[in-house]
Amino acid sequence: MLNLHDGTPLSLLVWDIDLFKNINDTYGHAAGNKTLSIIASLLKKYCRQTDFVSRFGGEEFAMLLSNTDKKSAQILADKIHRIIEKTGFTYGGKRISITISCGIADLEQGDTQEKIFNRADKALYAAKKQGRNRSIVAG
Repeated sequence: MLNLHDGTPLSLLVWDIDLFKNINDTYGHAAGNKTLSIIASLLKKYCRQTDFVSRFGGEEFAMLLSNTDKKSAQILADKIHRIIEKTGFTYGGKRISITISCGIADLEQGDTQEKIFNRADKALYAAKKQGRNRSIVAG
């Protein structure tokens, strides 16, 4: 069971690069690696020293935002969406657009790591289903 640390809010954001397989298949794995590097750098840039960001899986990232409720987490996620959407890059003379989807969950009393992750992951799938390039807060 996770500890709420005296009621201090904690939010988990699970990110997934939209249509990442298409980038790899169309432009090659070097372009995919550059995409991962850009996303990792931007997520790290917008984390505070008290936060944590990590890559897991192929094109997925997780962020733990300390002392942050889900409303504030969504404000940050939306800011990151706008920045990433404008970033993109040129590879092999072709412009590659990047977008990213996000699921957000708050740590709740009695949560395990699995429970909070499952809520954030379910919200991520909802973001993908609703058209990608957005964040959804777990209900």
